[in-house]
Amino acid sequence: MEETPLKILIMGSGAVGSYFGAVLHKAGHDVLFVARGAHLEAISKNGLIVESVTAGNFTIYPKITESIPPEYKADLILYCVKGYQNDKALQLISTAVGPLTSILTLQNGIGSGDLLAEKFGDEKVLLGVTYIDAMRPKPGHALETSNKCNITFGELGIVGNHSARTKKIKDALNVHGIEVELAEDVLKYVWQKFIYICGWSGMMSVTRSPMSAIMAVPEARQMTINAMNEALEIARAKNISIHESFMSETIEYFSHVGDDSVSSMLLDLLNGNPIEIDVINAAAVTMGNAEGIPTPVNSFITNILRVYHSKVISEINKK
Repeated sequence: MEETPLKILIMGSGAVGSYFGAVLHKAGHDVLFVARGAHLEAISKNGLIVESVTAGNFTIYPKITESIPPEYKADLILYCVKGYQNDKALQLISTAVGPLTSILTLQNGIGSGDLLAEKFGDEKVLLGVTYIDAMRPKPGHALETSNKCNITFGELGIVGNHSARTKKIKDALNVHGIEVELAEDVLKYVWQKFIYICGWSGMMSVTRSPMSAIMAVPEARQMTINAMNEALEIARAKNISIHESFMSETIEYFSHVGDDSVSSMLLDLLNGNPIEIDVINAAAVTMGNAEGIPTPVNSFITNILRVYHSKVISEINKK
């Protein structure tokens, strides 16, 4: 690669972190994956096997660890953990954050940027969103079926006039398998993704069904639209600029998406894992209450899914 390779820490080696880390490793960057359990064991033994519509099929043999060496300092941390893992993840990466480290959060929902900024400082945090259909079908494997894997990001609290370090990171991420964009107003993209997943992840998870089945039922279709409209009203109350065509384009996409396109939250639920309810639909309820905006659909989704999530967390805590 023409640019100087970066030391990149992948914090959260699920489907998204595994895919992006793999293509960045393949492009020549010095990538360290943080993983645990069977995924760590499989990659250590057989490498990380990637099957991808966008980047092709390949296997890498990367650096991988469960605990970060105390002397290790990253140039860039890709923060890809689930919302319910934030407390442990923030503690884990703390030794890897040096004076020149940037942290790019790709976490779904709202709040990870604020958590990272509170711990490490605004100047180190980059907000990002990604739209990617990826799953981890078994330990040591990453499957990507999107046909387009993008990262849109920008600096926290900055509109335009990006710093040299941010432009350097954009260049580093601009590799085969990633479409990267530096956003003039990244909060717009963060909130558009948030509005999208309130309907996408929330309704799929509460119905245990793909979006194609949901949109085929008029009442469920309207609930999906209402969940997103509630989040949209909160964004407007916070003076977030949402593109005028965003809602109509999103509903059109939902109406024609295939049966095999499902949310990561639904996959977690079906696999018996905790879910990101607190940073998605529950976050909409909390912010709606603060802004005086009713959120009946997001409240319904939250109350139903929290029964499942609380049960799983309780079982984990007993172990």
